Amino acid sequence: MQIKEKWILLVFVLSVFTLFPVYAQVNNNQEADFQWEYTNDGKNIRIINYLGRQREIYIPFQINETTITEIGQYAFSKKRLTGVNFSTGITYIGNFAFFDNKLKGMVLPNGLIHIGDNAFGNNNLEGITIPDSVTIIGNNTFQNNNLRGLIIPNSVIVIGDNAFSNNKLEGVTISINATSIGDNAFRNNRLRGITIPDSINYIGELAFTGNRITTIEIGQNVSIGRNAFDNNFIEFYENQGYRAGIYTLINRRWVVEFK
Repeated sequence: MQIKEKWILLVFVLSVFTLFPVYAQVNNNQEADFQWEYTNDGKNIRIINYLGRQREIYIPFQINETTITEIGQYAFSKKRLTGVNFSTGITYIGNFAFFDNKLKGMVLPNGLIHIGDNAFGNNNLEGITIPDSVTIIGNNTFQNNNLRGLIIPNSVIVIGDNAFSNNKLEGVTISINATSIGDNAFRNNRLRGITIPDSINYIGELAFTGNRITTIEIGQNVSIGRNAFDNNFIEFYENQGYRAGIYTLINRRWVVEFK
């Protein structure tokens, strides 16, 4: 092959690598099923797509000796997954990351900070373990599942709109450091009682409607959105001067024991 022809071939190969993203191959077959890119700082890895066929998967700590810290938007959405095991190191799960699968249970990794909008919506989750490192639970994050019980760790500050709506929650413990509960956050569950931590200063519209709540423990001067609770609770709370107390529904009437 002449020198000129070799030069043309080299230019062509370099052009292909420039125009199309190249994802490093790794020896482990399951790891090779992950399409990835470097994070914005260039130091870690973000998984952006799952190409494999397995329904139960393990997300490793590293690919190409580089730590995986992020799950990108839609990365595992609509893959018919039934189980996911995480390694440590992941701090960020993007919007719709595991949306619309068949997941039944989930233990999220220690060190996780952010869970994006719709990240686990439309699954079959009956239980979820949220680590005491998460600060933000986004909008619609766990809506349309089968959750029955829930502990929101004290690291959480924000609970987004529709975060846990349309589940089967019978009990929930809310972070004592959360400052707000979004619109529809716990709508359409099976709650009979709820304790609102003193840190909460705002409860969004329709946040707890569609439950079976007969007992509400709440602090003083909490701002409550329209129809956040059923059975005219907001009007009764307002008539009591927004005082802290344990409010109980008896024979369709609220009574209160002030704190």
